[in-house]
Amino acid sequence: MRYFFFVVFLLFAAQGHAEDFTAKQMKAPVIDGKISEREWKDAASYENFTLFGRAVSGKAPLRTTVWIGCDSTHLYIAFRCMIEKGLPLRMEQTEDDSAISRDDCVEIFLNGSPKGKTYLQLGQSASGVRFDAEVGGGASQVNKNWSSSLWKNAAGRYADRYEAEFAIPFRMIPFDGSGFLRFNLTRTIRAGKSAHLTLIPMSGDGWHQPEKFAKLVLPSISGYEQVTPSQWSRTPILMGDNKFSVILRNHSDKTQNAEVELDVAGKKIRKSCAVAPHAEERAEIVWECREPKGSFSWRLLLSGKELFVSAPTVYSIDVGKCFLPPVSYEGGKVPCFLELNYGRGKLREAKIRFQLKKEGVFWKTLDNLPFAEEVPLSGLPAGGYEAEIFVKAANGALLFHSIQNFRVVPYFL
Repeated sequence: MRYFFFVVFLLFAAQGHAEDFTAKQMKAPVIDGKISEREWKDAASYENFTLFGRAVSGKAPLRTTVWIGCDSTHLYIAFRCMIEKGLPLRMEQTEDDSAISRDDCVEIFLNGSPKGKTYLQLGQSASGVRFDAEVGGGASQVNKNWSSSLWKNAAGRYADRYEAEFAIPFRMIPFDGSGFLRFNLTRTIRAGKSAHLTLIPMSGDGWHQPEKFAKLVLPSISGYEQVTPSQWSRTPILMGDNKFSVILRNHSDKTQNAEVELDVAGKKIRKSCAVAPHAEERAEIVWECREPKGSFSWRLLLSGKELFVSAPTVYSIDVGKCFLPPVSYEGGKVPCFLELNYGRGKLREAKIRFQLKKEGVFWKTLDNLPFAEEVPLSGLPAGGYEAEIFVKAANGALLFHSIQNFRVVPYFL
């Protein structure tokens, strides 16, 4: 019994020790899928991977070595994954953001804001196929549409191993002023008998257990934590007026004059914001979306230095739709339902115009009607109609156009 408790104590001690990793300062390596001793000699290295699973634990069947280092702008991580002789690697995935975990692969989990639950998941297969996502706190909240081109990767394959290198810029990681991040490194083995390996000891049904991530100290991130962003707007993009907002927190002892810059379909909009020492300030930018398709991103700057750069969001907006019931009764109101994806300010000033044809002949125009989501048409005698609907902005610009066909019939047919 004493031996049992001693083993349990050692396991907890080992896990506790894993809570204290430090990325050592190094020069930027060439990211080419070949781990050069000369390039990675100053990085910290670890080999204590363990098996992962619901009811699996113990030493990993194949050796995995990782190197962790940093310079003033990047976090660098490299994996050397030994393989069994004669067993080919599984490399079936060919498209980025595909299910690389079905292949031999390695993954990195990074939470730059330990006070929150959102973290990044970056990985690559043995053939170098990339995967990246933003995770809101668990496996059910993996946003695979999130994608950043800022991080670099490469993989190389050799007779007894494959190697994978990563260069991750600090400016793509949202920090919260904690002075460190939480992380885990994992490896999936598919060559031969499948196995899942983890640097940070954990068990369960999946990698997405941020509460078990270990602490990683980065000596060079202080410059990226003077001002940090949080709670930025994630509302759907609409045609017309939109508002972007972000809370900026100043972790320094002096007022910081930060800048927030939006990039919408190539057009840049910038706003300065003074944030008092150890205080927070909300920065808001009102911007107009003029095209139904484009990309949106933003960045936080301090004295010209990028502290944070968001992943771009590609948007495609359905400008709107109109619905008229195909058949209505004479003497009643014919409801016209309008659902337009414009900002409220734009619609508040908009006007509607109806051009009605009856049995193919012009019949009536209803003009200058105030915009409403339901516009009832009344006094229509029985017959077949075509309604051409125009919605225009206050300056006369066309916001929406649709042609709808419907019939009005007597009560008794």
